[in-house]
Amino acid sequence: MTFSPAFEKGHVEVGHTRDSKVPFKIYYEKTGNGPNKILLVMGLNTPGSAWEPVVNYFATKPEYTTLIFDNRGVGFSDTPKGLYSTSQMAHDTIELLDQVGWKNDVHLVGVSMGGMISLELFLADPKRFCSLVLTSTNAGRSPPQ
Repeated sequence: MTFSPAFEKGHVEVGHTRDSKVPFKIYYEKTGNGPNKILLVMGLNTPGSAWEPVVNYFATKPEYTTLIFDNRGVGFSDTPKGLYSTSQMAHDTIELLDQVGWKNDVHLVGVSMGGMISLELFLADPKRFCSLVLTSTNAGRSPPQ
């Protein structure tokens, strides 16, 4: 018998109460159905699909579920007008997590600008996350807004 992970993809609306108060759509893909949840946050101007080798690895492990997404202005996500900040992107991600039902025990992984977003995510909602892995990143501005 071969293990076949669950797969879900789509868009969620975010930004109803922030920024210009005009909602826009963030594209995401969730793979697996295991209790260990891994959120993978990609860097500047790179779609979440760049995490494919990592997603494919964890897809072979039934105890894991991965979540990747395209930040605003990238890939299949909408491109709202105006300047973007890592704080805005962190709040976009919190709204995504709320809508997919990931309220706690999330392993958070960020690379490059995704690491900066991840730091802001962790500071904004530390109880949601059980671990934080950062690579090829820095703290960005200080303090986060």
